[in-house]
Formats: sequence, structure tokens, C-alpha cells
Amino acid sequence: MVNTKELKAEMVRAGYTNDSLAKEIGMTPTTFGRKANNEGKFDIIEANSICLVLGITDNARKSLIFLA
Repeated sequence: MVNTKELKAEMVRAGYTNDSLAKEIGMTPTTFGRKANNEGKFDIIEANSICLVLGITDNARKSLIFLA
């Protein structure tokens, strides 16, 4: 389960919207939005891509967001 609040906070900090982040990682905005709102799950490759784009390198932070 994704911690939506924390993911959104990281997106705002990095200057991304759902649409812009989805495009950056090669996902449709609809699919990204669905997964970000826990109507689906990000796979490990998607989660790693999101972290790379957002500059999240701390493993504890990654866990807080993607292993809620």
C-alpha cells in the first residue's frame, strides 16, 4: 500500500504533478493516479523509477512511502 500523503509531499517538493511524474516514468496519468490512490500497486521497477525521478535515496523514506 502506498502512503499517498508522503508520495504527494515528495512530488510537491520536487515540483511534479501526477501527470508530469507519470509521463517521466512512462506511465499514463490515469494508471499513475489509480496506483497512487491505492486502487492498484506500483511494482518494484515503477517504485524505483519514481524514487529516482524524485531524488529519494534514503531507504527508510522509500519504505515509508511504498511499504505503508
